Amino acid sequence: KAKLFICDLRDPKKTDQVIKKIKPEIVFHLAANAAENKAQFSPIDITTRNWNAFINTLVSSLKNGMKRIVFTSSIAVYGAQQTPFKETAKPEPEDLYGVSKRAIEETLKILSKVHQFEYVITRPHNVYGPRQNMTDPYRNVVTIFMNALLKNKPYYIYGDGNQRRCFSYIDDVADAIFKCGFGEFQGMTFNIGADKDYSINELSKAIQKVTNINIPPIYLDNRPQEVKEAIADHAAAKKYLSYQDKTLLSGGIKSTWEYAKRLG
Repeated sequence: KAKLFICDLRDPKKTDQVIKKIKPEIVFHLAANAAENKAQFSPIDITTRNWNAFINTLVSSLKNGMKRIVFTSSIAVYGAQQTPFKETAKPEPEDLYGVSKRAIEETLKILSKVHQFEYVITRPHNVYGPRQNMTDPYRNVVTIFMNALLKNKPYYIYGDGNQRRCFSYIDDVADAIFKCGFGEFQGMTFNIGADKDYSINELSKAIQKVTNINIPPIYLDNRPQEVKEAIADHAAAKKYLSYQDKTLLSGGIKSTWEYAKRLG
């Protein structure tokens, strides 16, 4: 029963037209250009797709009766500090993507005091799964690798491939974000994602095992400002949201590969 409106949220007039039709009490804001390592080379694009899209949505929603907004931030706000990242840690972003997400978090804290609305912040990480964008060469490492293999081409790994990430399956993450809209979570922040970490090299081997396509990757130089270890603590999400990291990496890769093959 959902209605889909196609709108560039960087355009305040068009954004306002859509939100006036809905007059939402609860807003889940996930719109962003989630390209952390591209951010340093496209600062205007990153800022407008993240910050401008958010502020236009927030202002229009406030004018039309919004009571709560659930904002999807990122563990990019933590930067390269000690892992596992905890929600109580002071954010120290290393890239412009993390900076824009951090700016939005602070904006929510300030404006909620002035305009009396509720907010919840989620910080997911390395989310993947069926229906993910496969055409963007700058983000979504799981489907970047799969897209290359479908074309019988090698994919690229930056640095030595020992960067560690917790690859989080979409179904697990989406359920937790949804719960943030309904409950006594005002002003709270939740890390949401997988518990177990893998290196990019390990991810590469896991994908080649599932796909049964063995094409050696090409190694390139390190990407500037890339955080080497992105591992988060999920105790708060488990306590308050009953969050469960249910999907094993092998199972998630298999489901995503089936989708990738259908898409071609």
